[in-house]
Formats: sequence, structure tokens, C-alpha cells
Amino acid sequence: MINLLQYAGKETITLELSGNTLIKGSIIDLSRDIVVLFNGIDFLYIPVEHIQHVTKASNENEAVVEPSELPSINKNELTLPGILTQALGFYTELYVMRNESLHGYITHVLQDYFVFHSPIYKTMYIASKHLKSLIPYPHNQLPYGLHRDNAAPSDLEPTLAAQLAKMTNELVILNQSTKPYHIGKIMKMDGPFIEMQSARMANTYVNLEHVKIVRRV
Repeated sequence: MINLLQYAGKETITLELSGNTLIKGSIIDLSRDIVVLFNGIDFLYIPVEHIQHVTKASNENEAVVEPSELPSINKNELTLPGILTQALGFYTELYVMRNESLHGYITHVLQDYFVFHSPIYKTMYIASKHLKSLIPYPHNQLPYGLHRDNAAPSDLEPTLAAQLAKMTNELVILNQSTKPYHIGKIMKMDGPFIEMQSARMANTYVNLEHVKIVRRV
């Protein structure tokens, strides 16, 4: 995959990501873990593991103009922990679930998850491995034109499983979903499963491997 992307150089390509997401642009930089794509407006940092398919542009009309400035993230830190750490405190646009964007800023980076503060959804715990792309905001631009909200959790656990265990008896929504078994009270962590209690007092078990986003109600 890396050899293919290097060969593509600065040609315009279309990437198909997990969740049937299509992104078109030109490759600005890459490492074994991350591809930096410029779509004509923004720099997108995309984990290689989520790239399912690569297609070169078929005609010149699809070409993306070259950027007028360099990416804001250090090219020597093109790993998933590296880009998350460099993005700490800066406003970003994230894609985790399908084509749904999240706007806000990263407040903490832990072992296998990071904490994201959204003006809309407030505190969100996001499994790092499910991040599809990260887009740093242009300098001095704020989401929705709002002032910064400094609210951030403290005393975080190093892993997502431990953090969820700490949130026992709290109401949460998983994966931004409306499914009944993704909304409810955390009863406990049972091995790799989260035991949840629904509004109807039914207990269900959700595999932590498939939990992408957790937010308190």
C-alpha cells in the first residue's frame, strides 16, 4: 500500500475508507501509518489501516490544486499517537462514524483513546483505532464562531475499558446511535463486553471492539 501511495505522488486520487467514505485529493506526505491528503481546501490526516481502495483521477478536470502553505503537523510525527498529540488543544474536524463530522478540540490523548470536546456534544471518549481522518482548522478559526469552552474531564483512566468501568451507573450513548442497546446505563465491564441497561431495564452486552465513541447523557 505504501509503495502504491508513493507512486501516486502528487497526482489526484480517490481514497475509499472504512464505512464507504470517499475522499479525493493529492498526497502531500505519508508514512507507514498516516497519509496526508490535500483536498483543495484542507489537509486530511488519514490512518493507512482505514484505506480500503485507491483510484487515480481519470481526467485533468478532477485535479486538485497544490496547497499554498505547508501542513501544520510536523512531518516527523506521522503516527496516530503523533498527530493526536500534536493536535492537542487545537480545533479540528474529525471523522469517526461514516460521513458524520465532529468539530471541537482534543483535550487528552491516552493509551487507546482520546478525549474530544465538542461544543455540540460536549465530552466524548473516542477509540483511537476508529479515527478515519483528522482535519486541523485554519489558524484562528473557531467552530460555529464560538469562544473556547475550557471544560475538560480530569482523573482519566489510561485505557478506554478502564474509563468505562469507572463510569459504572452513568447514562451514556455509544457511537452516536439511536439503537436501544447503544443508549443506557453502564452496569459493568464484563471481559471485552460492556453490560448496558436499557430504558426498559433490559440488560444487553456490547463488544468494546466495536465501540467508537462514548458520551455521557
